[in-house]
Amino acid sequence: MKKTLLAAILFGVTLSSSAQMAGSGNAYDFASNDILIPHNASLNSPTLTLEAWINADSWATNVWENVIISKDGWASGEQGYSLRSGASGTLSFNIGTLGAWIEVTSAPVMSTGQWYHVAGTYDGTTLKVYINGEEVGSTAYTGAISASTYDVTLGRITYTAGGARYFDGEIDEVKIWGSALPQSSIQDYLCQKVGASHPQYADLMGYWNFDDAGSVIDQSVNANNGTVTGATHGLSGAPIGDQSVYTYNSTVDLTLPWSGTDSLQVTNSTVIQTVHVYLVDAAPLNPIVAPGTTIDLTHYYGVFAANDQPYSLNTTYHYGSNPLVIGSLDYADVAGHLDGSTSFWSAESGVVDQVGSTITHAFSDRRELVLAVNCPSSTISPSGNQSICSGDSLTLSNSGGSLVLQWYDASGPISGETNNTFTTTMAGDYYLVANTGACLSTSSTVTLTVNQTPTVSFGTLDNAYCENDAVITIANGTPSGGVYSGNGVTGSDFLPSDAGVGTHILYYNYTDVSTSCSNLDSTTVTVNAQPATPVITTNGAEMCVSSGGIGVIYEWYLESVVVSSGSDTCYTATLNGNYDVICISPEGCISGLASETIDFIGIQENDLLNDLTVAPNPTSGMINVSVGGADGLATSAKITDALGRILLEESTSGSSFDINIDAFPSGVYWLSITKNGRNAVVKVVKN
Repeated sequence: MKKTLLAAILFGVTLSSSAQMAGSGNAYDFASNDILIPHNASLNSPTLTLEAWINADSWATNVWENVIISKDGWASGEQGYSLRSGASGTLSFNIGTLGAWIEVTSAPVMSTGQWYHVAGTYDGTTLKVYINGEEVGSTAYTGAISASTYDVTLGRITYTAGGARYFDGEIDEVKIWGSALPQSSIQDYLCQKVGASHPQYADLMGYWNFDDAGSVIDQSVNANNGTVTGATHGLSGAPIGDQSVYTYNSTVDLTLPWSGTDSLQVTNSTVIQTVHVYLVDAAPLNPIVAPGTTIDLTHYYGVFAANDQPYSLNTTYHYGSNPLVIGSLDYADVAGHLDGSTSFWSAESGVVDQVGSTITHAFSDRRELVLAVNCPSSTISPSGNQSICSGDSLTLSNSGGSLVLQWYDASGPISGETNNTFTTTMAGDYYLVANTGACLSTSSTVTLTVNQTPTVSFGTLDNAYCENDAVITIANGTPSGGVYSGNGVTGSDFLPSDAGVGTHILYYNYTDVSTSCSNLDSTTVTVNAQPATPVITTNGAEMCVSSGGIGVIYEWYLESVVVSSGSDTCYTATLNGNYDVICISPEGCISGLASETIDFIGIQENDLLNDLTVAPNPTSGMINVSVGGADGLATSAKITDALGRILLEESTSGSSFDINIDAFPSGVYWLSITKNGRNAVVKVVKN
């Protein structure tokens, strides 16, 4: 009774002076180095249990070469004990007795790069070895362990005359008990820290969890502290918690609660060798998560499984009344990592059932899980530096989830701007703050620059043209260097005929290359139709054209000199000569030119015309003239050109005669016939 009370008091004192880290805390990584714990009688016992978590980097050829715990002596005879490994993952537990070494080994079932719980026990009649809480070897022997006067070494053999036999890899949670722990006790505390509530606590001779930096503190009542020689101190990946539940060689349905607030349930319908679910009642040592993810800093869970074949486990996190997710259920999740040596927690994309208050997730390897909220990020699109032109606007959009939003500028929150989009025309810095429940996210800042839009003038161009006008060059567009466009525009030229009859809008567009800001000016141009070329009909000296419509002006020319201008469609010639006529529309557009030649002014009226025949007409050279009336009377013939010049004169007494104009150029000529005081004038066309 006194020993138990003293142990409890000393344990309390020891715990208050040494580090108590969350979960597995730290471990030591061994290669060609060790930890030495000085000899103390408290580390000898006739019955024994050795325990440790190991993660080997390599195995030596022989089972006795990778020493985990050693207090065995050789120079003074067989004494003490050791726990070691090697030979492709074989576990060995060895004790020294009077005159002999007694050993028990496992099959080579361990692999490198994985954590294993290893243990060796001796109860006075049987040596046993355990891997992950399962018995994997036993050897019968009755006798006492010879007390060793050697130090305890971790990571190598104590007596090195035959070689140091270093362990290559990590070691954590080393315990030496003065009794043979039953398998149930080994399994109960496989993934738990040992405290005074352990049923064999009074038998604990040494306990080194390696959580203290720079020293090796014995967590038992015996103060068997050690010294590190070269081993590296770092985060441990051993699956250690404050509470645990487990199952062996069965289907899985394990639930571990935390303070009545939440719990983790692990299930599987197939048989698995071993599954331990443990609870760490503290914040993770390195609660590093992705931006926007928040994790529970009060506790987390771990799952350790071992099986000969690949396996899959289903977890159901009953988050219950956990305040972390209340108000943020749309973003609830579990975050996970492989083990405590991995600092980063990442979202596991669990399936949330808000009605059942659960998050389900499946995995097929080691895992530590913590309740998380994955907040949608507040990401503005577009991002970074932006620029617009005066008169334009920029719309910023939130690409995150549906949150409580508030847009900000340099002065603070912008009144009324709480939607997913925000539109502004003002230069400045803008960002977005989004929050709901546990989520709070501030976006990066968007800097907006507003550039001056250039003032643009179209330039010089009349507002009306005729379709037959020549090309017009547009001038004086400002600023210079802009681009003209529109119907009929090529470069800076405007051709009415290309534009076509109608009203057209022409543009001048200018872009400031330094700011990419553009502006344009426009003008309206009307292209009016050209009047149709008139057709002249004659009646003696009177020349007429058809009416071109209301407001049309007709201009008559004699030898290119205006002789009449107005609305009259007819003009009577008083002089011989070449006459032309054009139509001018009300818009000032001019038709093509129509021409007529008059050369008979002053010649007696054509009273002989009905008795006269001239053929062929047109002619290529020879024409026949036939004149009716009494025969034997003199007949005279005269040919003049369009200017009234006499080219040929003949006289005959016959009523029919030929005239040869083969030598005349092609054109129009006038044939005048006189007989018995009667006259006739006929136009003759020479081909």
